[in-house]
Amino acid sequence: MGKGVKLNRKKNRRRTFQSSYSIAAPRGSVRKVHITYRGIERAAKWVVPVALAIGLIYLVVFSSFFKITRADIRGTHRLVTADVYFMSGVDGKSIFSVSPKKVEKRLEEQVPYIKRAKVKLALPNKVIILIQEREPIVEWDNPRKPMWVSADGTVLAIVGDAFNLMHLYDQDGRAVEKDGKIAKEYIKGMQILHDRLQVSDFTLGRKGLEIHDPAGWEAYFGGERGLCSRINEYLRLRDKWLIGVHPKYVDARYDNIYFGR
Repeated sequence: MGKGVKLNRKKNRRRTFQSSYSIAAPRGSVRKVHITYRGIERAAKWVVPVALAIGLIYLVVFSSFFKITRADIRGTHRLVTADVYFMSGVDGKSIFSVSPKKVEKRLEEQVPYIKRAKVKLALPNKVIILIQEREPIVEWDNPRKPMWVSADGTVLAIVGDAFNLMHLYDQDGRAVEKDGKIAKEYIKGMQILHDRLQVSDFTLGRKGLEIHDPAGWEAYFGGERGLCSRINEYLRLRDKWLIGVHPKYVDARYDNIYFGR
């Protein structure tokens, strides 16, 4: 009988086990938090499965089965695929940790030749990178070393061969802007003159953009602001000069174009 009573007391102690902790609350008040045996049991039922789930996720995410070791790179002509893969920053990463948008942005911002990049992922560790390269249209002879320039003004390293490029002689580096690109207005103006007069050689100096007109005279067009408008006005008047005046030079740097004989 005495043993039975003692056993019941142990059970009661287990059921009623609790502990109190004092926690400092805002404004100096003290709040008591009660922790019971049943509370610990209930928490354990959730902690163990959650811990197992976290461990499983960790094993899946960082498993070598999902580790990226190569990429299928398409659309490159001048670029080396190994360089594109290195610059993408995906090597050795789990496919679950790669953001296609971030990789695309990194490639477009850090590799001048890449005009547009598209990244696709597929399980377990497949990466496809589609590249659209910029094409050079101008050879830029600048103070440092010759470079190529694309239609949007991006400066490109000379890689391989390119044909039928326009040539810009710019020994003072006047064409380049603060962002490191060539002013688009110069590119557009050169393209207009190239298409209309088949001029391929240009100089950028104290009088702005200059050409030797196929008709036999020098023409000066000034700086980038309003350049294309002045070039179009020059072309409109040029036919009249061919018939009559035939100047030695034409100064088209200002709103009123004038010429010298």
